[in-house]
Amino acid sequence: MKTSYFALLAVALVSLVGGALFLVLGTVKRKKWFFEKKGGRIVYAIFLCATLSFVGVGVRYAIPAFGDLPYALGGSYEETVGLVMGFDEARYDADGNGRVNYSRPIVYLEETGETLVLHTKDLSLGKRYLVRYYPHTRIAEAVKELPRTE
Repeated sequence: MKTSYFALLAVALVSLVGGALFLVLGTVKRKKWFFEKKGGRIVYAIFLCATLSFVGVGVRYAIPAFGDLPYALGGSYEETVGLVMGFDEARYDADGNGRVNYSRPIVYLEETGETLVLHTKDLSLGKRYLVRYYPHTRIAEAVKELPRTE
């Protein structure tokens, strides 16, 4: 769980820093890199769109990642019992054997009555688990499977 969190944080930071660097360099050097060449304005517009998209991805992932930073550094997390109600994402195997891999389970939290989409795998539909997760990024891991109560 910690490894996945820090990988997400690294992607967010690289996107933010790289995008900001490209934005500053592109703005400072725009005359030499773009406007002195034929069609440079179009290339500059494409460059700006790509750079702003890169920064947008960084912001999208950085905000929840920074929210969970105290949890990851402190070794704490939210722990609760949840029932897997369904899956948010299904992908077919690349082998072409028709097997479907489900991820991002939709989990009903019994203690609070909330339904969350968690970022984890290897959970089965209709089963109860003791789940640990970071509240902002919702990166999770199943601690153990519990017997189902009716």
